[in-house]
Amino acid sequence: MPYMYNRNKRKQVLTSWTRARGFTLLELMIVLGIVAIMASIAVPSFTRMIRGQRVLAASNAMIAAIKIARNEAITRGVSVSLCPTDNPNATTPVCNTTPTGWQSGWLIFPTAAGAGSLIRIGEPQNGVTMNNPGQVDFDNRGIPTIGGSPVDPLNTNVAVNATSCDTGKDKEIIVNLGVTGTVHSTASTCP
Repeated sequence: MPYMYNRNKRKQVLTSWTRARGFTLLELMIVLGIVAIMASIAVPSFTRMIRGQRVLAASNAMIAAIKIARNEAITRGVSVSLCPTDNPNATTPVCNTTPTGWQSGWLIFPTAAGAGSLIRIGEPQNGVTMNNPGQVDFDNRGIPTIGGSPVDPLNTNVAVNATSCDTGKDKEIIVNLGVTGTVHSTASTCP
């Protein structure tokens, strides 16, 4: 008992050994061991969640770009193109002729001469890969073509996944472009 009660003085008096303050080395090591075990469980889940959020953000940006390009074509009454670029921050960004994918960025611009300059520049998407169907052109009715050919609904899609995709575990989102210019996405896991 750390305190002894003195009946005569009706107050507590400290005994020869005082009350310990702080933690012992053993208690500290046990707590650190528990924290290390919890961190080793949480970190892989957290990194997978971050990769999943990057994939989701990139696919949402791609869907938005397709919708903006289509809406601008209808609103302006001219053809509008959406194409991948390797350097969207260049003074005069240009479309890729041999693109490496949409993750480097993209451009939205009217294709008619004298119709104006860039409408929108898509920023690079870090930590994801986005395969490339090529430049998409929308006519003044919002109908898409790729390389002058009508859109094939079975083959016109952009697969968005993490650069270090863990097969069967990480998220992959397929952005599909329809024949009429509509866009939707399908979620799955990395192949």
